[in-house]
Amino acid sequence: MTGSEPEPGPGTVSEQLERSFALLRERLPRGWARVGAALGDLSVTIELGPSEPAPIVVRGGTDGPRVVHERGANATSEVHIAVPPATVLAVLDGALPLARAVVDDRLQIRGRLEHVAAVHEAIVAYVHGGVRCPGFPALLAGFRGHVRGP
Repeated sequence: MTGSEPEPGPGTVSEQLERSFALLRERLPRGWARVGAALGDLSVTIELGPSEPAPIVVRGGTDGPRVVHERGANATSEVHIAVPPATVLAVLDGALPLARAVVDDRLQIRGRLEHVAAVHEAIVAYVHGGVRCPGFPALLAGFRGHVRGP
């Protein structure tokens, strides 16, 4: 990806998330470091419903967060999130406050309070980095295309 914009095109949300991690790590290292520091060694399982049948597992570590493709990796996650992709877009677009998504049961999150708080901090750092990172608009367009379908 060095020096070029990411391909916004098709791919699973998991692949799009991996591309966004690589882009943030390359183009905005301080933002990437904030995400990694907030997540620490925690693992997060993200379930997006029928549009992405396999859960996405993000694991923190010394090199920063990464998407894990190991079978059964979600069983060891400290935090589990279930959210439809349309809800993710509504929150990102400012049409739905995050707290309202939780209260309305459009976003479900399970885990110990301190783990949930750390994951929240990591997500905020990721979004803040993303809005400052060249190339993220193309990734967001790809995610929008995935959500809207063909």
